[in-house]
Amino acid sequence: MLVLHIDMDAFYVSCERTRNPSLWGKPVIVGGPFRRRGVVASASYEARQFGIKSGMAVSYARRLCPEAIFIKPDFQFYEDVSKKVYETLLHFSPIVAMTSIDEAYLDITNCQKLFGPPLELGRRIKDEIRNLGLPSTVGIAKNPTLAKIATRLAKPDGILFLPQGAEEKFIAHHPVTTIPGIGDKSAQELEKIGIKTIGDFLNSPDSLLVQIMGKWGKKIKENLKGEFWLEIREKPKSISRNLTLSQDTRDIDYLEKILYQLLKEASFELREWQEKAGIITCRVRFSDFTTFTKRKRIIPTDAQQIIFPVTRELFRSLIKMRREKIRLLGVTLSGFTSPPPQLSLFLSPEKEIALKRLNQTLDKLRKKLGGDKIKEGRIFPLPERIDKPLIPYRQIYQKD
Repeated sequence: MLVLHIDMDAFYVSCERTRNPSLWGKPVIVGGPFRRRGVVASASYEARQFGIKSGMAVSYARRLCPEAIFIKPDFQFYEDVSKKVYETLLHFSPIVAMTSIDEAYLDITNCQKLFGPPLELGRRIKDEIRNLGLPSTVGIAKNPTLAKIATRLAKPDGILFLPQGAEEKFIAHHPVTTIPGIGDKSAQELEKIGIKTIGDFLNSPDSLLVQIMGKWGKKIKENLKGEFWLEIREKPKSISRNLTLSQDTRDIDYLEKILYQLLKEASFELREWQEKAGIITCRVRFSDFTTFTKRKRIIPTDAQQIIFPVTRELFRSLIKMRREKIRLLGVTLSGFTSPPPQLSLFLSPEKEIALKRLNQTLDKLRKKLGGDKIKEGRIFPLPERIDKPLIPYRQIYQKD
């Protein structure tokens, strides 16, 4: 088994540079809106030298690097470029798993006869992606976790192959934060017991890792040793969508349209996980930053059309609590279950079947054309951008 992981470098910035080459070599920041609420979506490596990171407030980034060039995001353009990347990768392997707009895994186990040894194959892929105007980094190893570590170590615009049997030698001295699934908070807890490097992590007893990180601590270790061939991504216990508005408002019709859009995004991911939600939570934050939430149990479903009337009821009860304008809206689907088919109390069997087919069709179109191009009659084009977590990673590597 051999896996290639590819990650585009500063993807949004690179996309902008393809249509404006004068941006090369300059500190560029993609983010917005450019008021106090805007956040950095992507920063060029020239801008990162000033301490600018994704998720940072645009206003703060501007203070760190006043000479930076700020560009408003064009997400539809980025999605179009991402599709070209995907189509290019399919030329090298029939098994390609896009885990985000700028990141993918390829099973290259049987591709070397056509394209050469791992490093040669990786360079050919990088060259093809470069022809799109995009720099990328490639990591190659025997499973997805090790391949992603190799990519992190080769950033930016590099390539690294971890030969089977020599992985630990290459990665042992690097910090534990290099491991996918271990963030700063987990790293702090591990450091308290003397685990600072990947080598420390690998040499720690399973019982200690489970004590600190739960069962995923052990599974991460198995991944690092190549014993557990699954990308570490636990099925979520809830799915949320939140949106901070660019301007506070009390326009109820407008807010309810946004609420439906949030619910539609969450329901799409719910169906990707092949789950149904039995609890809906609505969240409202007012202009004075006070936040209120309400939840309600529902008959498990994955259809936003069924969940929305309940969500709207919760929303309307929440906004009665205060007279201030609204700053943020959010929805959370939880109480997951995979029950046998159960008829809705609100729809006839014929309508429920029709609704299921409708959502299946919408999901297929969304994957093919992109979510921004699929609109339902109840939604008009919104000036807001809803942050969308990754489509769930489908396991493509599993030990026999």
